[in-house]
Amino acid sequence: MLRAETAKRREAGSPNKAISENQNLIENQGVAVRINQQDSSQAKSYSSKLLSKAHLIQSLMHMLQITVSYLLMLVFMTYNSWLCLSVVLGAGLGYFLFGLKRITAVDLNEHCH
Repeated sequence: MLRAETAKRREAGSPNKAISENQNLIENQGVAVRINQQDSSQAKSYSSKLLSKAHLIQSLMHMLQITVSYLLMLVFMTYNSWLCLSVVLGAGLGYFLFGLKRITAVDLNEHCH
């Protein structure tokens, strides 16, 4: 595949330049275009992303969601029909009121439903 793209670049008259591992060769309407995936001004290290305020808040919200899920499971496992009905109706009403956004945008990080 690399040979075919090198041949296309030679036919187009562009010089044969080495492509580093941080760059991809993309073919755009028959013309080879080089794109740099890592911009040094926008690149953040993994540790700075890990310790960011947004990631901390997202992690705490995830812990809260898991805690509420397990508590609701324990309530449902009492087999009290009124409590089971309230959990089901609450989940349905919550989805009806707040789940409209999910129809238009799919969150790939959502694993619960």
